[in-house]
Amino acid sequence: MRAKVVLAAWLAFASRAEAEGLAQEPPAPSAAASRGAVAAAGAPGRPDAGRGTSAAAVQRLVEQLRRYPARPSAAEVQANLYLIDAKGGTPTLIGSEPEPWLSVCEAPGWSHAGDQIAFHARTGVATNPISRVKDLDLVDGRLRIKDLGTGAYPEFSPTDDRIIFLLPVETPDENQFAPADLRGGVWMMQADGEGRRKLAGTGRPRWSPDGHQFLVVSPSEPHEVTVIDDRVGGKSGVLKVPDGKIFSMPAWAEPGTIVAALGIDSADRVALVDVSDPENAQVKEVLWKRRDDRGPTSSYPVYSPATRRCVFVGTWDGQSVLMAVDRDSKAVARPIEAELPPRASIRDVAISPDGSYLLFASDARSSRPGARRHSIDAPAIGGITVDGDLNDWPPAIPRHPIQNMLNLPGGYGPGNRQHAFLSTDANLSACFSVAYDPEAQLLYLAIIVRDDELFVGRASPMDTDAIEVYVDGLHTDRRYETYDWTQSETIDAGSLPVLQYVGLPDRTGPVYGVLRAAGKDRPVEQNPVLAFGDITKTKTRMAYRREGDVTTYEWALQAFDHYPDKPTRLLPGVQIGFDVVVCDRDKPVQTREGLGEAAGDRTCWMCWGPTWRSPKFTDPGNLGEIILGRPPTP
Repeated sequence: MRAKVVLAAWLAFASRAEAEGLAQEPPAPSAAASRGAVAAAGAPGRPDAGRGTSAAAVQRLVEQLRRYPARPSAAEVQANLYLIDAKGGTPTLIGSEPEPWLSVCEAPGWSHAGDQIAFHARTGVATNPISRVKDLDLVDGRLRIKDLGTGAYPEFSPTDDRIIFLLPVETPDENQFAPADLRGGVWMMQADGEGRRKLAGTGRPRWSPDGHQFLVVSPSEPHEVTVIDDRVGGKSGVLKVPDGKIFSMPAWAEPGTIVAALGIDSADRVALVDVSDPENAQVKEVLWKRRDDRGPTSSYPVYSPATRRCVFVGTWDGQSVLMAVDRDSKAVARPIEAELPPRASIRDVAISPDGSYLLFASDARSSRPGARRHSIDAPAIGGITVDGDLNDWPPAIPRHPIQNMLNLPGGYGPGNRQHAFLSTDANLSACFSVAYDPEAQLLYLAIIVRDDELFVGRASPMDTDAIEVYVDGLHTDRRYETYDWTQSETIDAGSLPVLQYVGLPDRTGPVYGVLRAAGKDRPVEQNPVLAFGDITKTKTRMAYRREGDVTTYEWALQAFDHYPDKPTRLLPGVQIGFDVVVCDRDKPVQTREGLGEAAGDRTCWMCWGPTWRSPKFTDPGNLGEIILGRPPTP
């Protein structure tokens, strides 16, 4: 029944698409093209994606990827994207946490013209599931990663002007508070991320080279594969392969033909399967078969019509390797040399349109675990007056961008800023500088926020522009495990591993609507405040100025080994756990305390350091760090 509903909805979409001019018929490939070139048409406005054009575009992209590999992630949970020559060699890291938090990179795929790579990057923790579609290409000869919005498993149309993708139900998105059937499932958008529209069904979508057929692959294994054919007289249905189930992810090999890992209990062969009549699918050719039970299982097969070569992942005894077999020579599948650590998994293989290069995802780590990626120096300075005027700061002091948005279901979210360039955007862009005064034993923090709407509310953390600063003088990893929100008025800052200072761009409070802290009344006019404590027991203070659409916050901060009785000694080389957060609100809250608001109305919570995995005042390992520098030589 589910498959019938999905098919009906897809075919209805195909009719609408044709009527609206969306269904573009690519040129029919010649017999020679189907064997020796890429079976794909060029997108409007670009040359046809024949083998010569694709090969040249692929080579230009590969050259830049190898010249400028990705910066390794230090996240605890990660998966990285690699590029390798189809004949083997040393893999190049091309994707590893393209945005802070998004440390799991998967599902790479080439455009048919060979000049773009689409993939998704997601969080590695279940408590804050976010998945974003990314497009990697060249602009004026330089690498660029463009964010295309929420989604997973992107796949280019044959003309490269559209992308089909999966919107996971559990992933927060701009339709989070819409009915469930309008959120998750298969979607389509333009290649620039605009014009999103929901299709039908849920699963990983795959678009055929001729543009007329689609696969929708269920996440469970063995996979249920639904084939949709949008042509008049074309046959659609759930794929049924004689004497075999589909394990791992199939891929299109040629129009009307997929390459799949087949078997009964596990994948013991790789075959080309004719899916023109899905309910009576036929195995056209077995490309590889396991000789005995000691041989590898196969997964993630891909096939290049340009080289007539099949590549798949072979796994045995927990070890994964890339393997290749040539369709014409019928030789035994051979491993492709790829220098990866032992036991590293390999998945999501993709082959370039000219068959020369492979992409794949792997959990092979490219950096030591546990390192704090967000680490900056805090130079020693003096003579600072905390008044919101930064003219007494050294002109050459570094400024660091703040641009890591929290997407927390029901609470914080990017609002309408999901496509903003957070270094220059007029809606919201922010940066900071940090230093310390060895004489006064204070940290100095300057935050510059460009924001076209300044809004101050006093009901809750969700309804106001604000600055939050997190300081851990001991630089520990000790977490406070027993905190819950019911303790907000009684818990004492001295029991927490991280101090949280909060300030509003206003003269009076109450800050975040809190009138009691550590079991005592808090003065209404107090601003800034120490969350869960008394700021008057510290030397911390803050001033701000607003000129045009720019607000400048200037802080003097006191760090503690233990609040309030043991201040941290600020000496050269000391490491201090640190993070700074900009909260941005554009209009009054519409719901109780600002919770559960429509996606475009939510407060933006944007930090410098790592993603929010729990409240930062309970988790010092979730901060960045500053390293105190030496005073300048007289």
